[in-house]
Amino acid sequence: YYVMKHFSHYIKPDAIRQKIKGPWAGNAVYFVNPDHSRVVVVNNPLDEPQQLTIDAGGSAVECTLKPHSFNTLIF
Repeated sequence: YYVMKHFSHYIKPDAIRQKIKGPWAGNAVYFVNPDHSRVVVVNNPLDEPQQLTIDAGGSAVECTLKPHSFNTLIF
């Protein structure tokens, strides 16, 4: 239920899925909404916190993902 909210609330109809490169590619999806906002939903399936760095159009965004968590990032 909670995972579906990450997708249905922030990813809008007609959003376009984008390709992801890097070590998180298998645990993340990236969409561009019609209003040009960008949404990344990423899962940390591991038992320990993990650092995530995203290149958001020329500026890096860093965050720490809690263990066994789903996270939504909006740009």
